[in-house]
Amino acid sequence: MDWKMKKELLEKYWKGETTLKEEAWLKANVADLESEIDKAEAGYLDQLNQFSDLSMDEEFTMEDIVTEQVKEAKVVAVPFYKNLRKIAAAVLLLVGLGIGMNSVFNQEMVEEVVVEQTPEEAFETAKQAMLLISSKLNKGIDCANEFGKFNQTAEKIESGVK
Repeated sequence: MDWKMKKELLEKYWKGETTLKEEAWLKANVADLESEIDKAEAGYLDQLNQFSDLSMDEEFTMEDIVTEQVKEAKVVAVPFYKNLRKIAAAVLLLVGLGIGMNSVFNQEMVEEVVVEQTPEEAFETAKQAMLLISSKLNKGIDCANEFGKFNQTAEKIESGVK
């Protein structure tokens, strides 16, 4: 076989398009191909040949595995005191859940006391609440204005304007 045909056969092999006969020829004639392929490819083909030579012992059969004696597992009873930590944790968990559920379901309804006020007293109370809210809101707006001044200054610095 000439060099060109061997090269085409190798390319066909690496693409996975060879027949079984062609693969067998390649594996059998690795020594002839060493001039056309590199050492890694030659080593690969040598390994394939070695793997194909491997076989199981003739004495080995599947019946040997299937008919093997099955050993039964021993059941060992664990003493009570070895499980004491698990039992204590479970009891603590149950007690905690019981106390929590009891406190949730047995809460007394708290009645709100409504104080009756005259319209003038209610107006004064509402006025004081609105003034408190207004003063707190004004402080927040002042802080926001400071951020605006900061942003303007930062823009001036970035643009290089003094």
